[in-house]
Amino acid sequence: MSKMGKWLLIFGITALVGAILFGISVAAFGVKDNNYGISIGDKDISIFNIGGTAMNFLPGNSGIHFREDVTTIDFDFEANKDYDKSFDASGLKDIQIALASCNADITCTSGSTASLTYRTGNAKTYFSAELRDGVLQITEKAASVFNIGAFKSSSLTLSLPEKLYESVKFELASGSIKATGLTADSLKAQAASGSMELGVFADSIDLDIASGKMTVTNCTDKTVNNIDIDAASGSITMNGFGADSTKVDLASGNVTLNDISGSVNVELASGKVNLNYAEWNGALGIDLMSGKVEAVLPEGSGAAVEFEKASGSINIALDGESVSLSKGGNATIGGSNVQNVKAHTMSGSISIHN
Repeated sequence: MSKMGKWLLIFGITALVGAILFGISVAAFGVKDNNYGISIGDKDISIFNIGGTAMNFLPGNSGIHFREDVTTIDFDFEANKDYDKSFDASGLKDIQIALASCNADITCTSGSTASLTYRTGNAKTYFSAELRDGVLQITEKAASVFNIGAFKSSSLTLSLPEKLYESVKFELASGSIKATGLTADSLKAQAASGSMELGVFADSIDLDIASGKMTVTNCTDKTVNNIDIDAASGSITMNGFGADSTKVDLASGNVTLNDISGSVNVELASGKVNLNYAEWNGALGIDLMSGKVEAVLPEGSGAAVEFEKASGSINIALDGESVSLSKGGNATIGGSNVQNVKAHTMSGSISIHN
């Protein structure tokens, strides 16, 4: 089996197993107790029932627990109701958010206080928010993969202190996540489906999508260290992220990188990758099984191309010069700012132009 064939098989099996495990974890459900309590330290200051009927038509309530080193909010919800809380987040360093089917809106504001509002939909859910040792973990799980009647998603509104975090991790089974003004040393975003719209900055960015859509925009003018994109299907668009190193592994779907720079490596089984360069200052490597890769370079750019093929073609048009390597081979073409391009195709096409 060819290198690309092995890569596609491994990627497909990994994506399938990951999707199954993610689905099982999302479907898992555990109900907390039937009381609503608030405690500070070891002293309970109030215990009472909120009443109402849980969404599985059994008695159900929620629990909020505050201790000196831990903040936990656990809900066994009523339908279509707001649950909210504010807390001191001055020591917050890491953010981990995993959502089953929720529409989340995350913003950053001045100050040291964080606040969240979780609004239930009409499906039974388990939700928890915990702040422990500088790590904020927010988790939503579905009670069941089945729902009778029209489905209404839950929603999460989260306001965080505006500062540089050590790490941010988003996991989304379905629904949406929108984040603005969030900065961190590292960002990891995973989506089984749904959509993410992120206005963020992180020195290290890791995007993993099985299906759905991601749009990630740099909220600063800084260049990042590395970007790693893995996509089984769906669509990923990145805007304004110059990087020292960018890697794209795409089984199917579309990836568009706008205003990029630095070295880029693309492995594509099918679909399309668009590379729109703000600065042409690093090597470009392309391993193409099928589909299309298009790279748009600034004026004055040149390319020293090394092309190997089983089938397919590469077409280059830079600074008034053009060449087509339909049979493989090497060529140097274009302006004085020459960078190396190494490409291999099993099929499909590559286009490089101003």
